[in-house]
Amino acid sequence: MMIPYKGRKAGNRKQYMKDKPSKWGFKNYVRAGVSGMIYDFILYAGEDTFRSHKFTEQESSLGFGAQIVIALTQTDNFFSSPELFYLLKENYGVFGLGTIRSNRIRGAEKLLPDEKISPTSPIRFDNTGHFPSTKEDMGRCKFCQKITTVYCIKCNVRLCFVTGKNPFKYKLLTNCFLHFHNK
Repeated sequence: MMIPYKGRKAGNRKQYMKDKPSKWGFKNYVRAGVSGMIYDFILYAGEDTFRSHKFTEQESSLGFGAQIVIALTQTDNFFSSPELFYLLKENYGVFGLGTIRSNRIRGAEKLLPDEKISPTSPIRFDNTGHFPSTKEDMGRCKFCQKITTVYCIKCNVRLCFVTGKNPFKYKLLTNCFLHFHNK
């Protein structure tokens, strides 16, 4: 499929095809239905065409055309379901493989609860042995969800810790470490 384009800012993505009604434009490889509805496409970009696709050594040896077909037939976890893979195998003889989201499996809500509610630990409020320390990597504060490197040694929970700041100047800064450990 050719998408017509006569501009000058396309770089190597603009192609010339003499047999098309629109000679200049973007070359597209398309997966479409019988009705003509486009489901997926890959924009031809020379060597960068498969920049976001990973192929095995065997798939890479098949050539450019086969790589187009493989790239257009891969699904992500949004489209994967056991019913779809069963239908493809039984009716079309096509095997499918993919990661399935938990909400695509019937009865999964009984097996996996919607919210993982953890009980409040009384250790958090015992006021002994709670000392702030730092980790090299960044993480979210359990109390305010801001990014921090500080965590409580005893609870092993990331918390913001503000010291020596003027509370009137830094109104947005809160001491989550203190608030988290007090009732």
